[in-house]
Amino acid sequence: MTFWQKFQAIFKYLRRILGELGCELVAYYFSPYPFLRIQGTFRRIWRHLRILLLKKSCGRPPIPEPVIDLIIDMKRSNWNWGFLRISQELALLGLIVSKETVRKILHDNGFYPPKLKFAPPSWSALLNSYKSVFAMDFTCVIDAFGKQVFILVILDHLKRELVLLNATYFPNRDWLMQQLRNFHFDYDSPEAMIFDRDGIYGLWLAEALWDQFNIQPFRMPARSPWLNGRVERFHRTLKEELIYRLGYFEIDQIMGSFSAYRAEYNQSRPHQALGGKTPIATANSQVIALNQVRGHLKKNTVHGLIKRFDLVS
Repeated sequence: MTFWQKFQAIFKYLRRILGELGCELVAYYFSPYPFLRIQGTFRRIWRHLRILLLKKSCGRPPIPEPVIDLIIDMKRSNWNWGFLRISQELALLGLIVSKETVRKILHDNGFYPPKLKFAPPSWSALLNSYKSVFAMDFTCVIDAFGKQVFILVILDHLKRELVLLNATYFPNRDWLMQQLRNFHFDYDSPEAMIFDRDGIYGLWLAEALWDQFNIQPFRMPARSPWLNGRVERFHRTLKEELIYRLGYFEIDQIMGSFSAYRAEYNQSRPHQALGGKTPIATANSQVIALNQVRGHLKKNTVHGLIKRFDLVS
């Protein structure tokens, strides 16, 4: 590459990077750390100039610029994604970048991902006792008209697959039994079902699960929500990724988004407990060399609430 070609490449790069920084500073409320973003931008420029102009040293080759662009765009588009989530999303695309490398890239560019939180209790004893375990629970939100919406979630503990997601204003015994029949027709019955001591379940649910569906009921002790921690954690994920981002919503709008979100959760979203794979394994088994990345495409899912990425071949 001649000096003039290097000069043109540097000029185009500076124009693009400084333009992105300017857009972020104009919409400063999207960036909680404007000063750190400015500092990170100049770090990124210095890194690019050092790679392009200075003599290359021995050792591990640097991460290609298109991969860094992809990591930063993932973080800009999904602010709640941490470095582990981004590393797993890259693995689904066939790019092997460690979570520590992603953390360093985000840190150098002024993005500080949230710290990881680990749930303490283990379900190994229960999972070893049964081959398949489902868990169900209700969560509540308030719609635009001030009405309380009850959302029923049934989750596969082992696969992390979202089995059923539905909502109603008036949950009762007949509605709950119909939901159990619906998932029973679509899925093989699990050996056990975990549920809490909510008043809607009463004493009839344990008998109905065993008599009608041949499922061993597992009623949790009182005041022990951590024993159903995976579903409780999913409630937070559902609200942060879907419901709270709908803005003005009512029950029809929530239920209209459930089908798309369930497909996104089961087929595209990487899970830490599954080693970055999806509940329905659609991960890219082909590993792509980092220096072969030429760019990326961004597409909207779940009505534009979640951004997914594909590589440009």
